[in-house]
Amino acid sequence: AWFLPFDYTITAADTQKFTFYKINMIANSLDASQEATDAIWMFVKPMAEGEVLHANMPYVYKPKETVTDYAFTTQNAVLKAKDTDACITMMTSEDTYTLYGTYEPTTATAQDPFYYMNIYGTLSYGDAVTVGAFRWIMRVESKSGVAYAKRIIIFDGDETTGVISLTPDPSPVGEGSAGAWYTIDGRKLPGKPTRAGIYVNNGKKVVIK
Repeated sequence: AWFLPFDYTITAADTQKFTFYKINMIANSLDASQEATDAIWMFVKPMAEGEVLHANMPYVYKPKETVTDYAFTTQNAVLKAKDTDACITMMTSEDTYTLYGTYEPTTATAQDPFYYMNIYGTLSYGDAVTVGAFRWIMRVESKSGVAYAKRIIIFDGDETTGVISLTPDPSPVGEGSAGAWYTIDGRKLPGKPTRAGIYVNNGKKVVIK
């Protein structure tokens, strides 16, 4: 996940190391005519050398090889004004997806959980997630209550390659999300509930009688 504070033009050297994508659409399923799945589909479009990554907009980049250190520099960079509004909001019949930029380190709470593609290339989610500056996070508001998707599928339109499928794995960035129990309105519980009701555990709705 990437959220630059300035405009950046992709160079030939950049494309040798990375593939860059801009986000076109977020949906509940691959086929809009089908019922919603338990995954979030993020449709992206590859970008080429010479195209501009605009400030305050969310992008995805994928390394073509192991990269331990790489500097994205630009001459006379002009920092853009901080935009506190949502960058992208997309609504489906099931959910509302909102992508926000992080201009400073941001930590999710039980009242405000979010998804984030972390530096390990996996998906972090819930209220144990801390994100650095100049990345983007995604909050999901569901009409059926708070429930985390099992995975986010980033799709570039090529069924033979795709981009990447991310399964939630909060362990690299904090403890407390894996196996945690939540009420249907998103409040984190200290352990497995004993009272009857509908709860969320590991991204699934669980009915306890």
